Amino acid sequence: MSWYDRALRSVGLQRVQEPARRQRFSAIQTAYAGAKIDRLSEDWVVALMSPDQEIRVSLRNLRARSRQLAMNNNHALRFLNAAKEQVVGPGGVALELTFSEDDFTGAGKWNRNLEKAWECWSKCCTADSKLNLTAAAQLWLISLLADGESFTHKIKGYPHNDFAFALQFVDPDQVDINWQRLRRPGDPGPNEIRMGVEVDEYRRVVAFWTYRGHPSEFSGIIRERVPASQMDQSFVFKRINQTRGVPWMHAAMSTMNQLGQYDLAEVVASRWAACKMAFLVSKTGDEYAGGKKKNEGPTQINVEPGMMEELPEGIEPKVVDWQHPSHNYESFSLAALRGIAAGLDCSYTTLTGDLRAVNFSSIRQGILTERDGWSVLQGQLVSGFYQPTFESWLPMAILTGQIELPPRMTVQDVLEAVLWTPRGWDWVDPYKDVQASVSAIRSGLSTYQRECAKRGLDWRKVFAQRAAEDAEAKKLNLALDLTTSGAGGIQGEESQEDPQRGAQPTTGKTLPAPTRKPNGQGALPQ
Repeated sequence: MSWYDRALRSVGLQRVQEPARRQRFSAIQTAYAGAKIDRLSEDWVVALMSPDQEIRVSLRNLRARSRQLAMNNNHALRFLNAAKEQVVGPGGVALELTFSEDDFTGAGKWNRNLEKAWECWSKCCTADSKLNLTAAAQLWLISLLADGESFTHKIKGYPHNDFAFALQFVDPDQVDINWQRLRRPGDPGPNEIRMGVEVDEYRRVVAFWTYRGHPSEFSGIIRERVPASQMDQSFVFKRINQTRGVPWMHAAMSTMNQLGQYDLAEVVASRWAACKMAFLVSKTGDEYAGGKKKNEGPTQINVEPGMMEELPEGIEPKVVDWQHPSHNYESFSLAALRGIAAGLDCSYTTLTGDLRAVNFSSIRQGILTERDGWSVLQGQLVSGFYQPTFESWLPMAILTGQIELPPRMTVQDVLEAVLWTPRGWDWVDPYKDVQASVSAIRSGLSTYQRECAKRGLDWRKVFAQRAAEDAEAKKLNLALDLTTSGAGGIQGEESQEDPQRGAQPTTGKTLPAPTRKPNGQGALPQ
């Protein structure tokens, strides 16, 4: 042991051995490639910030640019319209009460009465009397996607309808993003205010600090505190402890803007290319005067189709060809649009309507994957808009006498019996999907309620409508094909006529057995 090692040991230290040094150097070399800083990544500048810090410095620009794209960019507009169509749909989300006769007598009638009261209020549900509930849900969704968040003010005691209740949307700009009041954890004092949202020590939302009007208008100079019990905030969480929402298009908006500018440049260049231009070039260097008088500027010749003009000796025309449209335009746009579709979490075909390169299998798989994303937004719509609205509407409907609770039932019991049915979708091959649904019901793997819900239908209403049609057919003695053979007419089963369901029975006639032919090549032997 050398004197250097003895000196290090006397103070409790030890020299790092060469193998350990090499091992540490090897660990550095094999660290995450995404964290390395070298000549290829030195311009990749990042900083660790809290979600609220990131949002506060970016939200204004993000929201303004997202709105500008929604107004002027055709792909952004198509995405927002597709979201309205696929998530909300033409009829919105249907309310269904699940009380049965086992719960109390007359449950079916009471369910229908409450559903009718909800439908009555839904016809004109906003304080300005301009929107029904479906249109309000579509506007709520557009605000969630384009602005990043939605604020819904619930007005109790509204004087202009029988339920004394209405909704009023608040522009996210009205919740003051610059109003901050932070404090250290554990310190006594008032609640924190983060970008206009007041939260308690558990980060539960207590109130919102909002302007009475838009900040750009005169009414936007007065700020007031609105309790959280009177206003709902909804946004899609991106990080833990996030207080405000960011626009859905934040990852794709840069490419969308650049592609829009590129499209504009291509259109302008193509217009120039369509306008043929030519210059007159003198081989001798003499100026071609043409019909120009002195001091009239450059020589110009106005030409028309079929017109010819004689040029003097030594002058020849030189045509300018701008080579547009460019052959690279389509491939570049295709790559950009695929990236935009990925950033928006929708399919390329939905975003562009381009069906040239799809087949049955690819479009089916793409639709199924995309609908999973729409289903997630439907869950956000139900939990962030429909359910909170119903929870505030129900007590007001009871107080105003529009509905009456059955004996020994509470408001909470009603809320637990609520089932929301969003819109469903038709399939690429509906016949096979209906067969699959019927087979699942018969085998016990599914139910009528679940299969109807996939199509956005209330199974009770389907049953009631079917019974009404059967009864009307029987009353009018119509020979409709209402036979089910216990399976809804599945292929491969012979239908069994049922006089009780309105179909006319056959009497004294026996139908011949069908002749089976494989691929149309003659009859099978008996």
